[in-house]
Amino acid sequence: ERVRSVSDKRLSIARITHKGLALLDETSLRCNAIWDDVECRISRAESMMLAEICAKLSSGYSKTIRVDV
Repeated sequence: ERVRSVSDKRLSIARITHKGLALLDETSLRCNAIWDDVECRISRAESMMLAEICAKLSSGYSKTIRVDV
């Protein structure tokens, strides 16, 4: 949720709502489960290599990606 300052219209204060916190909790559980599965299948070296490849693929990429949860 975002609220504009009454005294300074340039100032915007953003806060996460209870609904947003609940969504983060749900998403975190799924992400942790996926990571646990991946962690069992690849080595630390492979994990680092994957992170490097993902960083290369995402650098300079400005298109917004929407992920439905």
